[in-house]
Amino acid sequence: MLADECADREDPGKRVTVVDGRENIVVDVDQAPVEMRRFLIDAARTLTSTAEFDEALPGQLPPDSASQQRLPKLRKKFREIAAL
Repeated sequence: MLADECADREDPGKRVTVVDGRENIVVDVDQAPVEMRRFLIDAARTLTSTAEFDEALPGQLPPDSASQQRLPKLRKKFREIAAL
């Protein structure tokens, strides 16, 4: 369940893993219960509003080229969630 996967507020790496691993995460967030939706949107806005976000994101994925090639799509998901 999305709520269980994102409940750990202290581990941003977990958020990256969840967003990366869910193809329809933007729709899932948009359809989440109000409190969960607000929490996830606020978290995405906080992450994407910092310059460190783009610098740190590659380090949240495995270093192999296939994983790193997912970065543009992952960034887009976070920005789309932040824009909800």
